[in-house]
Amino acid sequence: MTQRIVESPCEDTRLDKCTKALIAVAFESITTKGEFKLALSEADELDTFYTYLMCDPNMRAMPWAKMKVWFFGDVPGDISAQIAIATHSGIDAEHVFRLDETTVEDVDCCVCTGDASELPSELFDRCTTWLVVDGGQDKQELDSSMLGGVVHRYVCGT
Repeated sequence: MTQRIVESPCEDTRLDKCTKALIAVAFESITTKGEFKLALSEADELDTFYTYLMCDPNMRAMPWAKMKVWFFGDVPGDISAQIAIATHSGIDAEHVFRLDETTVEDVDCCVCTGDASELPSELFDRCTTWLVVDGGQDKQELDSSMLGGVVHRYVCGT
């Protein structure tokens, strides 16, 4: 496992770097495999990241039509990232899944926070690239050695 820490001076820069990394992984996967498989955490700390993903003009190139997306984490019904992203992205409904309702395939990328308690163990060895958007204190710190693939940690500088 390789870990890379990307430190940014502010929240906007951190989110820009993370979303650009996500779109790069997406296009690399589509170029090499013909599709992009993504797992997304429902953690509240990622709401701003998902807003960037859906609203940033640079992210309009995200290849939703060639993606499969698994969502994981506990959320109250109608405020889920799954509903917001599936409704507004243009992804085919049959390519959107809840991780707890289906068997996960090998995943090209997982976006999560630095909280280890949110991660389903079935993703640990099934994901190639991890985009960890750190931002929470008082969480169970994610031990990157538990994960397969490459871990990119996006943090704000102090």
